[in-house]
Amino acid sequence: MERTTKRTTTQQFQKLVALMENNPDVARGMGNFGSTKKSRAEQWDLFAAELNAIGPPLRNGREWNKVWLDYKLKLKKKIATNRRETVATGGGPYAQQSLSPLEQSVDELLHLQAAVNPTGLAYGSNEVETAVNNNEMQPEERTTVETQRAMDLASQSSSSRPRMTVEEREVIRMKALEKQAEVQDILSNKIAKMERKIDEIARYARKTYELKQEEIKLMKMKEERKKEEYLEKKKRHKEKMEIKLQILKLKMQKK
Repeated sequence: MERTTKRTTTQQFQKLVALMENNPDVARGMGNFGSTKKSRAEQWDLFAAELNAIGPPLRNGREWNKVWLDYKLKLKKKIATNRRETVATGGGPYAQQSLSPLEQSVDELLHLQAAVNPTGLAYGSNEVETAVNNNEMQPEERTTVETQRAMDLASQSSSSRPRMTVEEREVIRMKALEKQAEVQDILSNKIAKMERKIDEIARYARKTYELKQEEIKLMKMKEERKKEEYLEKKKRHKEKMEIKLQILKLKMQKK
């Protein structure tokens, strides 16, 4: 069965950006002060209701949150690419992608240009390169530019780094599964040991209880035996006294 791809409409993107402009903390992924994971999920469910009202496509709150995250990531990559092209061409506009009005609104909301260009350079500016060429840069400015160049080189090296093949990803996934199975085995063994220990404690407690009950039973039997012996002794003493009385009566009659 083929999987249907949901394509967000322009109207939905415009509505999404408007919602984010009214909720800048949510747009930046921070959430309102004191908000919880549950309250943020409920907030996105409310956004989803408004966005679905002008659909299709229809999505839940979690899916619309992912749409926003993907949009931000794509825009940031686009700005970073423009920045690399600016450095590579010495400030020229070649091979650069212009931002749409909607993308410019998101850029202003999230300050993506400042994040990608920490020196504060605007799109297409070549003031720093001119200053470097004329050797008129102050020490503080030179340090900032060197830092920016290092960041650009790191970005270029990371983008040129070869991607993992399917086989390499599968090997990593299998190793992760093996590690997970190993951890599960360790946990299962520990749980089994705990269960055996609990069974031993339960058997010991049951045996102790049975011995205590047996001890109480023996004590009761001993008390009963003592009582019977006492009554038997009392009975014999009474019989002796009666015999003595009979003998005494006989003696009195003979006199």
